[in-house]
Amino acid sequence: PTIGNFNFNPTYTNSGNPFDDGYNLIANPYPSAIDWLSGNWTKTNINNAIYMYQADNGQYASFVGGISTNGGSRYIASSQGFYIQANGSSPVLTITENAKSSANPVLIKNEDPANVLRIIVHGDNTNDEMVLHLNEYATGNFDGSFDAKKIFSNDPGNPSISSISNTKDLAINSLPFSGTTISVPIRVTVGSNGMYHLSW
Repeated sequence: PTIGNFNFNPTYTNSGNPFDDGYNLIANPYPSAIDWLSGNWTKTNINNAIYMYQADNGQYASFVGGISTNGGSRYIASSQGFYIQANGSSPVLTITENAKSSANPVLIKNEDPANVLRIIVHGDNTNDEMVLHLNEYATGNFDGSFDAKKIFSNDPGNPSISSISNTKDLAINSLPFSGTTISVPIRVTVGSNGMYHLSW
C-alpha cells in the first residue's frame, strides 16, 4: 500500500492515430477507494474518461464527467486496475492522499441522470450498454473531457453497442443539443445468431 502522494508516470507513444494512442493500464495504489472527480489529481494531457474490465459480464465499464456505462463509477476501489488515455506528449497523472474516499465501491453507479439516454443490448445471457449525453459544452467530435471510447469485450461472442462519431465507436457520446432534431448512428454487433433486445 502507498502512503503519501503518488505519480502514475503515464506514457504516450504517437503512432499517428490519436484516437487509439496513449492507453495506460494503472491501478489504485492506496488501501482505500479514490475519487476520480476529486480536485486532488494533477491531470496533464490526460483524457477525462476511465475504463475498468467487468469480469462478471465480460464487458468494459467506462466513466466520464459523471456519466457511466456497464456499472462504471467515479470511485476506484483499492488495488482496482483501470485504463486512462494520454492525449499528448509528456503526460502527467499524480494523486494526493486527499483524493481518498470513504466510499466502499464495487464499481457502483453514481451519475446525474439529466439529459442522459442509456441504450442496452440484451441477449445470449449477457448485455452491454452505451450512453448519449446532451451537454451544452460538448461538440460533435470526440471530446476528451466528455466522451469515452468504446472498448469492446475480449469475448467475441458477447453483444456490443456503441455510438458512432466520425467513424469512431464511443461508449459515452456527449453531444450539444440546440432543440432541433439530431440523428446519431448506433452500432450493434453480436457473436451468434439469436434473439436480442434493445432497451432504454
